[in-house]
Amino acid sequence: MKEGKFLRKGDSARKWYLVIKKDSQREYFNNGKDYIKYRIEFLDNCSYIATITAKTDGKYPLRIGDVITYKVVETDNQFLKVETVNYNKKEEIILEKIE
Repeated sequence: MKEGKFLRKGDSARKWYLVIKKDSQREYFNNGKDYIKYRIEFLDNCSYIATITAKTDGKYPLRIGDVITYKVVETDNQFLKVETVNYNKKEEIILEKIE
């Protein structure tokens, strides 16, 4: 999870994908035209916090400075089940590592 390109299970790369490199993360959407950039800090091998540092889509509800917590709760080959917490709202997503 510390580096790579990930797709949300069931989505195409044209709709949404995630790239993690060292201490940064970018979510791309709208066929790669828009993104949200995060500074990330790993807490351990399975969890990290991400702070939004830039974004291109003004309509997206998250704001610069918002913090999201990510925790890998399950793995299966190239798939990861990840729990996210933002504004006290929990969500689980399944990511597929493609690179």
